[in-house]
Amino acid sequence: MAETPEGSDYTSIQERIENLAGSDTRKQPITLMPFRSQGQNPAKALPYILHDYLELVDWSGRAVRTDKKGSIPSDIPPILSRLEIDSNEWLKTMRWNNRFYRAMGRLEAMKTFALEMGQKWVQGLFICGRLFHGVS
Repeated sequence: MAETPEGSDYTSIQERIENLAGSDTRKQPITLMPFRSQGQNPAKALPYILHDYLELVDWSGRAVRTDKKGSIPSDIPPILSRLEIDSNEWLKTMRWNNRFYRAMGRLEAMKTFALEMGQKWVQGLFICGRLFHGVS
């Protein structure tokens, strides 16, 4: 049993969080159903965006019930804070006019992506610093 969703081994949320933090920012994990995105067939996607899914899992994990083995301790900060994702910047980023073009993720992952694409930069590097605050 894990104390937090990101520490829960062999779970889809841990895989999604690791993918978010990892170097492959271009896609969601191919082994998991994707989240809703612009122009996507709703029948082939989860009816959430990643931000909402993370908060839903975190909120659900904090529920204390007698028929449940454990819960996320109430003194642990919310998941977006733990992952160092600025929720206001996230909401601005997810508007129809997305501030990224080809990729989205932490700054180092974006730089790696640009190099892999044979480019010196990709759109959204400045926003990465604001979205994933406290992380270079």
